[in-house]
Amino acid sequence: MNRRFLRNLQSEVEILRRMNHEGIVKIVEVFSTEEDLWLVTELMHGGELFDYIVERNGLEEHECREITRQVLDAVRYLHANNIVHRDLKPENILLASKPSDGGALIVKLADFGVAKIIGTSQMATTYCGTPHYFAPEVHGRRGPQDRRSVGYDTAADNWSIGVILYIMLCGFPPFSEPDSDDEGGEDMVECITAGRYTFAPGTAWDAVSDSAKDLVRRLLEVDPTQRITASAALSHRWFSEDGGQSAADADAPNFGGQERSPKRARQKGQGVDKEAGFLYN
Repeated sequence: MNRRFLRNLQSEVEILRRMNHEGIVKIVEVFSTEEDLWLVTELMHGGELFDYIVERNGLEEHECREITRQVLDAVRYLHANNIVHRDLKPENILLASKPSDGGALIVKLADFGVAKIIGTSQMATTYCGTPHYFAPEVHGRRGPQDRRSVGYDTAADNWSIGVILYIMLCGFPPFSEPDSDDEGGEDMVECITAGRYTFAPGTAWDAVSDSAKDLVRRLLEVDPTQRITASAALSHRWFSEDGGQSAADADAPNFGGQERSPKRARQKGQGVDKEAGFLYN
């Protein structure tokens, strides 16, 4: 077994054994041999959130609200215990059951292989996870040594939640690599570090409430010191609303002051790029 992979598994076991929250997958048993380490966790009948989004061809806003509330509560617990997940994405959020199967919509965080325990004044420095969901300060760990950011902390998880919420609400990602035939397309990392995204008119955003967009903005704040925390996000007004919808918000501001045209929209028959973790045409 690869040593780095083994270290990640051992770290995951250590963290999961310390956790006791209804929004985090529980570890049941661990078995090891000379060559393998087996983790037995509670059974999640509903599969990945990613697959649920694809099956439903996008989610209703009230579903996004409930999923986001549960994810934020679990992340709040992690951060209170000085743990940063570092790889939050729809594939690592599992459903205990599906409403279509007669169960409640219950989600839990999984895959703590790159999670890290940090001190209150400590920062993580490893460039790991899934780039589409990286916060600007995580991408800042790449490049020449003299230009790298000093590191990142739990705020990076909150950015990832913002990306997940954006995808659930509209069906396409806020940041993506330009298409091969799009010579004028912007580099994904540049857009992330500058916070360039848009609530484009003529897409699913036309039916999304203003308060949901406001929460997305607060989560996708480029400056990690100004980014809303998981605890504060749970008190956001979106969670106390009944799902009222808004008109098109074509002039909604976004960080960086520039808008990007979405290349992907939620449509039936579209494909799936699972590695990147979003839907595409």
